[in-house]
Amino acid sequence: MRPSLILAAARALIATPEKWTRGAFGRTADGTPCSSGDPDAVAFCLSGALISASNEDYQAWQEATVYLKRVIAAELEGRPNWTGLSVIGYSDNSERTHGEVLAALSRACALAIAEGQ
Repeated sequence: MRPSLILAAARALIATPEKWTRGAFGRTADGTPCSSGDPDAVAFCLSGALISASNEDYQAWQEATVYLKRVIAAELEGRPNWTGLSVIGYSDNSERTHGEVLAALSRACALAIAEGQ
C-alpha cells in the first residue's frame, strides 16, 4: 500500500478528537487501552492509527512513518527539549493538539504524493 494512502487512512481514523487518544495504541468505547488491531478499538493514537491503516503490515507502516517523521522533524527543528524523533512522543506530548496531529498527517500525505508515493 502506498504511504500516501496509509497516511490519509490514518488521518480518517482520528478525524475527530473523540477518535484520537494518547498513551495507548487504541482504546475501546469505555476508554480501556487496547491494541490498534482490536476490533473494539474506537480511538487511536497517531502510531496506532498508522498501524491500523497499514493493516498491520510492518513494511507499509514503516514507509508511511518515514514521511511523517520528516514532517515532524521540520516542525520541531530548533525547539528546546526535543530529544528524539518519535511519532509516539510527538503524539503523546501533553501540549500537542488534535489539530496539530491532523495537520502533520496532512503535510506528510502531501509530501508522499509530491514524491509519487
